[in-house]
Order: sequence, then structure tokens, then C-alpha cells
Amino acid sequence: MQSSLRFKRQVAEPDITVGSLLRSGGVLDRWKRHIDSWLAYPDQRRRLTVIRYEDLVRDTVQELGSLFRILGIDVSADSLRRSADLSGIESMQQSENEYKERNPRYQLNLVKPGSTDELSAYEEEIAERTRQQRMLLGYCEQ
Repeated sequence: MQSSLRFKRQVAEPDITVGSLLRSGGVLDRWKRHIDSWLAYPDQRRRLTVIRYEDLVRDTVQELGSLFRILGIDVSADSLRRSADLSGIESMQQSENEYKERNPRYQLNLVKPGSTDELSAYEEEIAERTRQQRMLLGYCEQ
């Protein structure tokens, strides 16, 4: 949600608010359809591995290691640590800045730490509107 808001502000609607983004329905509805397309059917769920963003951020090396083990790929601990380092916010910001230097017409600033302060006023509404999908992802009980 935060990244959609940031993108919309930079590309099309600099004054868009969380409330108007929610009222438009698009972002949450697309996210819900996306989650449902992968997880709403038990047969599909059995064939998928869900990696939650906050788990990936909390312990990138462990989550990547788990994924590679599931895939049957042997990856060294050094490679996992290097991958985690390269996917960190500082490294991604550096890559974006290098891209901007090579492409002067590129003006977006998409890589930055997210802040949920603006979303907190809408937390209950978002939670209610996405309850079914959050249950599928293991964020809440039935």
C-alpha cells in the first residue's frame, strides 16, 4: 500500500491521500484478487510456498536459505549473506542512484524505507477489508 501511494504521488497524483486511495478501491481490490488467485483454492495452496515480506526483511538469510532448500538448490552461507546485503535498502538506494546517473530523465525515488504512519489511521478499515486474504496468509485467525 505504501509503495503504491509513493508511486502514485511521484507519477500521477502528488496530492493523493491514503483515504482517497482506499476509496478508489483499486489497490486493495487488486491485492485481494492477486492473493485469491494464488491461495483461495486448497489444491493450489499445497503447491505454494508463501514467504511473507516482514519475515524476509527480519531474517533475509534464513528465508532465502529456506526457499533454496525447498527448491533443492545448494547455496553457500556466503552467497546467502551476499544476496541479503545486495537486497538491503542501502544497496538498493545506491543502485537506484547509479541508474539515475546513467539515465538523467529518470526522476523517481522509489527505494526508501517505508513508513506506515500515514496508514495507521486506516489500519482497522484495511484489516477488515482484507480479512479473508490475511487469514489465507496466516496473519489472523478465522
